[in-house]
Amino acid sequence: MYGLNDVPEEQLTSYAESLLANEQEGRRVYEKREEDMVLDYVKETVTLAEKSVTIEELQNMNN
Repeated sequence: MYGLNDVPEEQLTSYAESLLANEQEGRRVYEKREEDMVLDYVKETVTLAEKSVTIEELQNMNN
């Protein structure tokens, strides 16, 4: 749980089971984990390069 150390395994299991028993909450947890995995992959794969652009160039990017 949030910032708690040494929580008994049985309490964590009970909490996880009750959380996932609620279909909507289970879906939210799943989607958040999926989002985290995609972001981790993108961070490992993509290389960013800084580039200066003028206002005109930036405006033309939208066209």
